Amino acid sequence: MNRIRLWIIAALAAALTLSIIGVASAQPTPPSLFTGNVTNADGSAAAAGLSVEAYVGDTNCTQSPAVTTTENGATKYFVAVENSSTKAGCGGSDSVVNFRVGGQGTTPANNDRGGFVRLNLTLADDSAVTIYVSVWRLQADPTRLFISTNPTGDPSDWTTHSGQLVMTEYIGRNRWDRSDPKPVEVELE
Repeated sequence: MNRIRLWIIAALAAALTLSIIGVASAQPTPPSLFTGNVTNADGSAAAAGLSVEAYVGDTNCTQSPAVTTTENGATKYFVAVENSSTKAGCGGSDSVVNFRVGGQGTTPANNDRGGFVRLNLTLADDSAVTIYVSVWRLQADPTRLFISTNPTGDPSDWTTHSGQLVMTEYIGRNRWDRSDPKPVEVELE
């Protein structure tokens, strides 16, 4: 009888151990935590109260809303960045994280994920902007050429401009050709 009791206790202990291991291994990877100073392109402290967002590709991976704060004359940020175990598209430890502060791009990007990462950010120089441009041509009338622009890179944000450009060569009939979108940096004055 004691042998049976020992086997039952051993089986229960093994089952409990395996269930604890299963629960522990099913836990999602915690977010990466980024912190540091934020400066303008000229080196001055950025404004306080600006939103801070972390992107992997086009996916916003910011775990919860974050804003810049000012402390001892320096503008600081703290943001938790999700990963692929908690949000699709947020990648893993080798994925590059790009930051936007107040909707503006920053440098540098970072792929040092996991744990606590100290990274100072500099707001991108706002004297230039990147837009995407596509050229469309109607194959049935190859002299009709239109330009579409997209300031955000969002596939649903294209604007086709009404002015036509003349084009003298074509391929095929009764179809539109479109160029691949190309980023274009435009200097602002």
